[in-house]
Amino acid sequence: MIFKRSRIFGCSRSSVIQTIAYISDWKKSNLFVTFNSGATYKYSDVPFSHYKTLSKVNRSTDSVGSVFNDIVKGSGYAYEKIS
Repeated sequence: MIFKRSRIFGCSRSSVIQTIAYISDWKKSNLFVTFNSGATYKYSDVPFSHYKTLSKVNRSTDSVGSVFNDIVKGSGYAYEKIS
């Protein structure tokens, strides 16, 4: 039996990101980012700690897009456009 963990939050104040979701099981951990343009990307093997950081930033006045660029996009995680 495979257990999955999934979490999602909306970024209502972000001018770039609409939603961020995290789905993981025992073997994979993926971060899904839907941009305001409608495009969704899957970033592979992103640690849950990055999702938690983005979630905390979303509740503050800091820029979710800037933090996303620093800790996910700038870290070289494999990604693919899924829609």
